[in-house]
Amino acid sequence: MIRKKEIKKTAVLGAGIMGAQIAAHLANSGLQVLLLDLPSGTPGSPERNKLAKQGLETVKKLSPPAFFLPELAARIDLGNFEDDLEKLRDRDWILEAVVEKVEVKQTLLKKIEPFRKNESLVTTNTSGIPISEISKKFSPEFQNYFMGTHFFNPPRYLKLLELIPGNSTLPEIVQTFQDFASNRLGKRVLICRDTPGFIANRIGTFAVCFILKAMQESDLKVEEVDEITGPIIGRPKSATFRTLDLVGLDTFAHVAQNLYDSLPEDPMREFFKVPDFVLQMLSQNKLGEKTKQGFYKKITAENGRNEILSLDLKTLNYVPRKPVMFPSLQMAASQENLKNKIKFLAQGKDKASDFFRKTTAALADYAAGKIPEIADHSISIDQAMKWGFSWEIGPFELQDMLLNLKISAPTDSSIHPSVIKQNSGASLFDLGDGILNLEFHSKMNTIGEDVLNMMEESLEILEKYEGLVIGNHGENFCIGANLMLILMLAQEEEWDELEKAVKKFQNINQKIKYAPKPVVTAPFGRTLGGGCEIVLHAHESVAAAETYIGLVEIGAGLVPAGGGLKEMLARLGESSQSYPAADLFKPLQQIFETIGFAKVSGSAAEAKKMGYLRKKDPILMNSDHLLSEAKKACLNLSKTPYIPLEPELILVYGRPLYSNFLIGLNLLKEGGKITEYEAYLGKKLASILSGGDFTSPQWVPESYLLDLEKETFLSLCGVKKTQERMQHLLKHGKPLRN
Repeated sequence: MIRKKEIKKTAVLGAGIMGAQIAAHLANSGLQVLLLDLPSGTPGSPERNKLAKQGLETVKKLSPPAFFLPELAARIDLGNFEDDLEKLRDRDWILEAVVEKVEVKQTLLKKIEPFRKNESLVTTNTSGIPISEISKKFSPEFQNYFMGTHFFNPPRYLKLLELIPGNSTLPEIVQTFQDFASNRLGKRVLICRDTPGFIANRIGTFAVCFILKAMQESDLKVEEVDEITGPIIGRPKSATFRTLDLVGLDTFAHVAQNLYDSLPEDPMREFFKVPDFVLQMLSQNKLGEKTKQGFYKKITAENGRNEILSLDLKTLNYVPRKPVMFPSLQMAASQENLKNKIKFLAQGKDKASDFFRKTTAALADYAAGKIPEIADHSISIDQAMKWGFSWEIGPFELQDMLLNLKISAPTDSSIHPSVIKQNSGASLFDLGDGILNLEFHSKMNTIGEDVLNMMEESLEILEKYEGLVIGNHGENFCIGANLMLILMLAQEEEWDELEKAVKKFQNINQKIKYAPKPVVTAPFGRTLGGGCEIVLHAHESVAAAETYIGLVEIGAGLVPAGGGLKEMLARLGESSQSYPAADLFKPLQQIFETIGFAKVSGSAAEAKKMGYLRKKDPILMNSDHLLSEAKKACLNLSKTPYIPLEPELILVYGRPLYSNFLIGLNLLKEGGKITEYEAYLGKKLASILSGGDFTSPQWVPESYLLDLEKETFLSLCGVKKTQERMQHLLKHGKPLRN
């Protein structure tokens, strides 16, 4: 029988956009991958593996990237269905991902059946074809090890994996693969019944089909529906129609038609029949992104700027988008939390509110009617929509919210914390076994006064415990300091208050570094600015694979001031023996460029290369287990016995390094790569990283560099151009290049 540790070598059959992306994610997971597709040309010709190669090259260019690191593509070997079937004999898992047609899948699987070793797992990646239909012509042993796997696009980023056992799939194989998919692939697995569309596509397709019909009845425009069905109700920014453009209208219509054909007894079957305007769009090749026109179309206006038009569903012509002005939406948008947004939208008296109530009720009714047909419990349906389509809340949770019922957030099932202290920005929990957990829950997990106070108290309480884990179950680990508060203090010239706050954060990070008990961070998602500095000071970090970490203060016209620059220099000092003395400026230049360009890692693996994570820091594919694994790491450190760090001196290079940095800055400025003010900011950053005005290398205490960081930060806060950058970042969510 296959065991978790034995799934090492895999094969993906089909190098289309989905198959190649799955292959990339398997490579991310440390697996060896064989990617096969149809042969081209004659045997032995250089073009023989052309389709597999094209599939891999396409995936290498995707944005956001499919690979954690570009070099991971080397884990994928290429081949074809004629010449390379012998290579399947040593594969522990073969995944078929060809076109969604039963006959095509059966033909290919029949072809590879003689080449698979006994007890190797075979899965078909499908969004809705019955598994029993695909496998019915195969041997009993094949059927014992065969099931469906429905990855969601893009497979690196969407966590849901629907696992569909066949009638003969061995239960122990299902459990083994479920554990493997969760722990090794980082997936949230739902075991589905072999019903049309399984769970997510059945409910999601109904939701879209009902919206298409309801919007015609309500006489709403494309951009109006997207405003109602987007972030305002906890759905992605792409909402309904931008999502359809990304998926492809032809793909959506195919899925809807398959469900219509497969569900003769479904009382809501007629809703799966696509409207006439969709059929007309298909005939006019308005398929979305793939044809550069769908429900939206980007054009270049007369002024040379890009403009996005929306489709008028009555004429099927593209027209300028108009502002969406429903009072209920405006009131909802002014609210900070999702519950209040939904409350104002649901209680409104306009067309937007009517549409929201109508579509929400219909979706909840339909989902309720599918239990137990497609799932045993409502929670499985809610999870499918959240994990597969990035909804914040599922249809049943939304109904509960409207009924004013309490909704509990998902937590790591292995962690059962009890609260020790809490305030509006953070909480301190007892995780058991002598380990504390400090959790941020301020808005976007920013660092403000409440968070700083709780960090300080946590480190005091730590003396009575064995260790501290800093981590949470939010959307991101921490996006840094409360920029609004910094801007307000700067504009009001409250320099003493601002200096006090900076010094407090520095002191807390130093206390983390030199704590008498181990402190472990559990970063994930966006870990920016001050959040990155907390990670840099911890004794160890257990990071989620999807960790986007960086010191990004330059984007706000500032420099890191919580000890981040000091720690980057200290970490370089730890590894400096691996560099010849003459080459030490090279890694320092890399640090300068990384922070100067506000670079953020695209993954935890890349964060190690950038120096934000240590090489020894473990990386988890499944962020759901982050806190429990961080707790284990903390316990391991505490049992050593733990020896606190001693204050250290840091080597700085003074004027020679500063001059080196200035040469690079001048070249960038003369080449038009950076603005005059960005060059000024670069000089400020260079002054700190070089250690100031020393004429030769010097060993300096950490306090010296912390003072440099603080003084530079405070001086920049008083500059008009920096305040303009902060204002722009707060208003638009992206840096100002002034």
